[in-house]
Amino acid sequence: MDDDLHRDGYGRSTLIFAAVALVTAASVAAAWFTMGDGSSSASSTEVLAERVEAGTERPLRATTSTSTPTTSPAPATTTSSTTTTGPITSTGRFLEADGTGELRGTGEAHTYTVEAEEGSGVDPNQLAAVVDIILQDPRGWTAKGHSFLRVPAGGSFTISLASPETADAICLPLDTAGIFSCHKGHRVVLNLTRWNEGTTDLPLDLNGYRAQVVNHEVGHELGLGHVGCAGDGLYAPVMMQQSKGLDGCLANPWPTLDYTAPR
Repeated sequence: MDDDLHRDGYGRSTLIFAAVALVTAASVAAAWFTMGDGSSSASSTEVLAERVEAGTERPLRATTSTSTPTTSPAPATTTSSTTTTGPITSTGRFLEADGTGELRGTGEAHTYTVEAEEGSGVDPNQLAAVVDIILQDPRGWTAKGHSFLRVPAGGSFTISLASPETADAICLPLDTAGIFSCHKGHRVVLNLTRWNEGTTDLPLDLNGYRAQVVNHEVGHELGLGHVGCAGDGLYAPVMMQQSKGLDGCLANPWPTLDYTAPR
């Protein structure tokens, strides 16, 4: 909800500060979230981590990785550590990201709002910057006849980052067991623990996992249901419940790779 803006110096300063904050959040997310193949680059994330330690940068749950980038969307192994911004508490209250994003895609338009649970230690603007990158990626739903525009409030659906306790409560009667994300109504609920840490159930690094879970849950918002693996050695469809088992398929964060074979 926007406050009234006064036509004076204070109002102009506030607008300038907000614009700088949004640009910074987007640049931090872009530098940290390597979009080449779903794997994270050790060089870029290590530089960002050094800036965090020096107090000159604070990314969204910045990670350092010792993995080597590959041409596959499913790196075989990855090790990462997580830098947190403070203790995590479950409040059930959410803070929305500011500003409006950029419309991407050429098909049916969907507006969305991004929010982070108060007490999660996650800046909603930095969260929104990462979500924007995922939904705007040419390997994502924009290649399947959809377009997306982030709005500060009142989107056609909401993407909420929630603590495990809050996520479990929102997702009922689905049993998310403290680890799974869900789609309910017109709300995508992302589990905070897995957003921070990823999962060993999938051979994807943290960036790849985040792309997979966002694309999967947004796919439900687009009206798609769960599907299975179509054959050993093929990339799993994004709408497969990949973290519950791949059944011979390869882990895949991107809708455009559904059912295809590695090149």
